[in-house]
Amino acid sequence: MLTRPISSNKVFAVITLIAAILACAPSLARVDGGNPALRVFSADTALSEVSVVCRASSRLMSSVEEGDKWRSVSAEGRADMRISDGWRAWGDAAYGRSVRAGVRWSESSDVAEVWPMAVADTVGGDKDGESYAFRAGFAWSGRGGGAGLEVLYSSLCEFRMVDPRPKSDAVSAEVRLGGAWQLKRASLGAFGLLRKYSQDVDIDFYNVRGARATIYHMTGLGTDYSRFAGAYDEAVFKGRTVGGGLQFRGFANAQVEFSHRHMEKILPDVQNALISETLGDRLSFEMSRPGVMGGWQTGLSVFGSVKRLNLKTIIYDDGAKGYRQIAVRQPYEQKGVNVGLTALMRKDGVATLRAAASYGSHSEENTDARREIDVKDVRARLSVSRFMVWRRVDLACGGGVYGRVGVGKRCVLGAPRRTESHGALLAVWHNYQLRSAGLAGVDADVRADLRLPRLARSAFLSVSGGWLWRSGGLPSGWVMSARAGVSF
Repeated sequence: MLTRPISSNKVFAVITLIAAILACAPSLARVDGGNPALRVFSADTALSEVSVVCRASSRLMSSVEEGDKWRSVSAEGRADMRISDGWRAWGDAAYGRSVRAGVRWSESSDVAEVWPMAVADTVGGDKDGESYAFRAGFAWSGRGGGAGLEVLYSSLCEFRMVDPRPKSDAVSAEVRLGGAWQLKRASLGAFGLLRKYSQDVDIDFYNVRGARATIYHMTGLGTDYSRFAGAYDEAVFKGRTVGGGLQFRGFANAQVEFSHRHMEKILPDVQNALISETLGDRLSFEMSRPGVMGGWQTGLSVFGSVKRLNLKTIIYDDGAKGYRQIAVRQPYEQKGVNVGLTALMRKDGVATLRAAASYGSHSEENTDARREIDVKDVRARLSVSRFMVWRRVDLACGGGVYGRVGVGKRCVLGAPRRTESHGALLAVWHNYQLRSAGLAGVDADVRADLRLPRLARSAFLSVSGGWLWRSGGLPSGWVMSARAGVSF
């Protein structure tokens, strides 16, 4: 039985939350990596926001498979509110359209998800995209602890209207369930996650008189499954991820997360044969210590991650009496390490200073082709943000500089084998150059919120941009974005 009436603000927040979920965000395609049970302990504020976002970038991609230019327009909405004492709910949703230009050697979407098993051809081109996504969650807290549940769904369809005409439909669904326990002077948290992923890729050719592109099923570092090259223009990817994490909050903060991913590649035209699969593991940690110095909040954190990815290819017989598996090979392996430090100084409503430095290592090896790349680098970033108030306008602006310096690199590729494409090997060499090049960049952003006490909380406009320089004569890149909307 209700003991007090629900305020009109809460009713409006609930309506906004439902509308945001039904509206459906490209920006939500990646989960924010936390324990949903801990959301109930965040600041006791309610926020609802709807906005339109325009983004564009040029030559910022890290591989030729991702393209060299990208632009998008999306409508996004989000809501975060405390429903009642001990209960909190949140939701995000968006719909977007995008264009990726200059895509080469991958007709698959979400290249990072299916790497290195992409479906590729020798032509490539621009790809149009349409995406939907939403996230919804709630958290509850009571005496001594709490629990939370978060669900995320996203879909992406990419296509091209000229030959070769790929159409790829990717769908991801994830569930996170977490718990939190309050101790005497600290708190503990734990969560688990389950994610399902699928992608269907189909390539059509309408111009029968034109030159037909050769289709390849890649297996890493420019190699491909030569038996199925040329004629098999459809593939299905199916993946699942399980993982979880632990958190500690007290005199210091610590968090550990892990995940295991399994991805399969199936050819429907070959009796739904499983031709390759990847197994990936990732472990990450972060430890931080907050403090106060001269009226400023301070913090120092140490973070790191280790990841590994292995590819297996399935060898079949001649298929005269149905495809029968006769062997399994493991030709490709990828490893990565990243460790670093972050220092922070912040005064609420005034300014924030942040400095970070990290060391990274990335290696790939294909034992069948005797190819390998190994890149090690050091990265640093320094950023500052400032908050000001002018009459009815809240103004926030910031900027930063960053750089990357290589401390070691190695590349062994050799000549393409008889059944391989020379263009695929050139793509590997170009990706190696992008990854091992020195970087220097600068970025800036500004946001203005006009308070509208009678109509809404505020109307806002934010603009951000950045420029990137690469060593070795490689092209520079830039990124720009603008967001306009209303907060309630």
